[in-house]
Amino acid sequence: MGLFDNAPSDVSTARPVVAAAPRKSVFDLIGEAEGDRNSSYLLPGIYPVLQVNVLKMITARAGHDSFVAEFDILDSEVEERPAGTSASWVVAFKPGDREKLAANNVRSFLAALMGATLEEVDAKAAAFASSAANPCHGRLVHASAVNKLTKAGGDFTAINWRTLQADVQARAAELRLAARFPPF
Repeated sequence: MGLFDNAPSDVSTARPVVAAAPRKSVFDLIGEAEGDRNSSYLLPGIYPVLQVNVLKMITARAGHDSFVAEFDILDSEVEERPAGTSASWVVAFKPGDREKLAANNVRSFLAALMGATLEEVDAKAAAFASSAANPCHGRLVHASAVNKLTKAGGDFTAINWRTLQADVQARAAELRLAARFPPF
């Protein structure tokens, strides 16, 4: 699989359980804030080229784990998310039936991102991909997003990920400049 072959042998696949902390003051929260971060999500439509900024696991305010992929949009057919903007994809690992669906979604994404088979994306590969080493930074992927109605009557954005071939991956710097992003 290439990139994941170099994963350190000590990469942990365990996520620590975090106990609820006492509520902080608003000023403590402001003092610890990371600033104005983009919170735009992928909307329905086609994104021929997305470039990964970071993949990470976070603990959501509700206490469950979430996988987060932050992208720069290098090519887009979505008017509200044109090339030159950024967007995120968040997958919540809420306890219950949805955990397995979340795991399937992330595994499919990682396989497409790395041009790998599902079998090649194991726990160690997933942990390394979302580690502080940020090994997927700069990788390109294609996304097609559609809204689907949930059983509860809400909208869910389902995303079909596709691998971009080596010739497109090799043009990452050129595509990034064309979208008016600074070079890495």
